[in-house]
Amino acid sequence: MADFLDTGLVDAFCSGDRRGENELAGQVARLLPFRGSLPNRTVEALTRLVRCLGGEERLLPWLGEHPGVPQVVAAVYALVGLLDRIGDDPGVADALPEIVRNGGLPALLEAHLVPAPVDARTSRETLASLGGQLELMLGEERFTDAVQLAAATVDLLRAVGGPDDLRRVLDAIRADLEAVMVTGT
Repeated sequence: MADFLDTGLVDAFCSGDRRGENELAGQVARLLPFRGSLPNRTVEALTRLVRCLGGEERLLPWLGEHPGVPQVVAAVYALVGLLDRIGDDPGVADALPEIVRNGGLPALLEAHLVPAPVDARTSRETLASLGGQLELMLGEERFTDAVQLAAATVDLLRAVGGPDDLRRVLDAIRADLEAVMVTGT
């Protein structure tokens, strides 16, 4: 794990100097999967940066503005956040086994699903587990694997259906994932 966040870059960025912004975004992107276990000095610098950006809700969009690893991390974390929000939604969780029974499971997901007593491949823990695996892949810098798994997960969620606002969010995440696939990151 890289636990390095250049505090000089953070200070410069927060003072309006954007010359090191791409490097800073790259550092933040590589640290994000370890956010819960970072040294205090790094957490303080990251917290200061988030404040300078205008709050937590601006962090992923800011990363998404920077090509390469920051864009990949932003796209994948957008999905991880969505999985956290919808994982307990009975409409989503209950639809997963039906999709599997009807053959709608993207092949890439087979090896990544948590076994469940009712259905050997899906349960309410499925989405949380996928989010955890995506975060682990980012931490291991397996960016291509993370993007591919994220895209397959979006495809699964699209098959679930849901309200228009969920479909719009899924479409936006899928577009971001496709954009980073095209760039080869």
